[in-house]
Amino acid sequence: MKRLFLPFIAAAFVLSTPVATIAAPHQSNHERSDARKSARQTQKAKSATRKATRARERAHIATVHARKTTKRANRATARSQRAAVHARQTSNRARRDLQRYRGAVRAQHRYHWNTWHRPSGWAYRRWSVGGYMPRNWYARDYWITNYLAFSLLAPPPDYEWIRQGPDAVLVDINTGAVLRVEYDVFY
Repeated sequence: MKRLFLPFIAAAFVLSTPVATIAAPHQSNHERSDARKSARQTQKAKSATRKATRARERAHIATVHARKTTKRANRATARSQRAAVHARQTSNRARRDLQRYRGAVRAQHRYHWNTWHRPSGWAYRRWSVGGYMPRNWYARDYWITNYLAFSLLAPPPDYEWIRQGPDAVLVDINTGAVLRVEYDVFY
């Protein structure tokens, strides 16, 4: 029974599959042109479907890329905002810390330490808080690196103690702004 049944299934399968339309020699020219026209239309439809699919894929890729770019931009913005907040907090903290240095005082002790040579073309000047020193006054040659030996406070970051004649001046090394002056430290 199985042997008889299989050929019928195979025949049914062959008959159910579509066969390409081929113009038989006995068809008229009009029928052949209709068959060609329908084949061309089918090709155009397939091509249009492929183009639409590619366009959807490109649009999807562009959307995904835009989302990623937006996420990156949002992360960068959040990072810069956090950095700005940190900078404000740090600057406020630094300002508060610098308040303890601000002032002009007379030294309680006097020390003898090397002779001081002023920059050429300049004379001694008694500095006050808030002034700005010329750059050649706070060159590395004038730095007091062993400030603890002279009972001076440890300088905050970007500040150095400068010897100016008998005085010790705390100067911002980036701008030359005078933050603190201790008069008559040296003799």
